[in-house]
Amino acid sequence: MTEALEALPGIRAVKVSGSWIEFVCDLLQVEARQIEVRLAAVGAQLGEGWEERLRQGLETCEAPNRDLHPSIQHRCQ
Repeated sequence: MTEALEALPGIRAVKVSGSWIEFVCDLLQVEARQIEVRLAAVGAQLGEGWEERLRQGLETCEAPNRDLHPSIQHRCQ
């Protein structure tokens, strides 16, 4: 999973710890849909509704911090 995400343009760092995935990304280079597709392609089992939580997390980071590298945490279920 780590390698799959790191291969996407705009993904700066990925950390998987237990049931958490944390990544730092440049929202000008990567979109939620690209991350969703990549995780599905590697067979990630993230539980129901994770796609929507990912999109909401990215939207929260996007507006006020566009110039920063946001960090999104997702707890795998």
